Amino acid sequence: MSTELPLRLAKRVVPDPVRSRLKTTAARFSVWPPVGFVRFGSLRRARPIAPMWPPRYGRPIDRRYIEGFLARQSAAITGDVLEVGDLSYTNRFGGAGVTGRSILHSPIGAGQGVTYIADLADAPELPSGRFDCVILPQTLLFIYDVRAAIETLHRILKPGGVLLATVPGITQYVPDDKEMWGQYWSFTDQSLQRLFGDTFGADNIEIGSNGNVFTTTAFLYGLVVEDLRDRDFAEDDPDYPLILTVRATRHDEGRASS
Repeated sequence: MSTELPLRLAKRVVPDPVRSRLKTTAARFSVWPPVGFVRFGSLRRARPIAPMWPPRYGRPIDRRYIEGFLARQSAAITGDVLEVGDLSYTNRFGGAGVTGRSILHSPIGAGQGVTYIADLADAPELPSGRFDCVILPQTLLFIYDVRAAIETLHRILKPGGVLLATVPGITQYVPDDKEMWGQYWSFTDQSLQRLFGDTFGADNIEIGSNGNVFTTTAFLYGLVVEDLRDRDFAEDDPDYPLILTVRATRHDEGRASS
């Protein structure tokens, strides 16, 4: 028996508002879990589970991605190395090939043992063509004139020298850092391609994206690596970047003309 007749009869018998509600209900159950049946559990809250600072006891989720990137790039951490903040990553991921270790710090909050105190956006005191590797974790978001900072980074590298940088994608404010330095930027893969490509040349940069909707959400809620499972980090979704990475090599002949 054809279904056309029962359907025509149903349209005559069932009022339009009822049919509309039935269609809406059916659509809600066409996905899983159905719309309105998501279990939010501990995430149903307007405030994070833990503040960004001081962090929850454990390893920050973004650090897992940052350290994974530097571990994969460890062969580039060699020769005369400059690291922003301290030497923790140089000492951890650099091998016997590291011949020089220097620390760069902003004029704000610089402590003892710093080799160079400078603002990357305007740093004539940093020597040109000096470093084989520059490690720049989570720094560019605090520098308003990002283009000038990238120009400085290109200038202080030796030809063939490598910059290893990480920046936030989806992130929250860090209150203490925002108050001390200002927090100006989050980034996308496209913005990094343009910013670094204009100075280093598009062929001399590699941009990576780390994170997925779950790890990024967990980070925003203030959770740590120990709250998650290893399999939660298995997939990177470029639509939900928590950390973006940059490997940029100075090859002057490949630099984009200005």
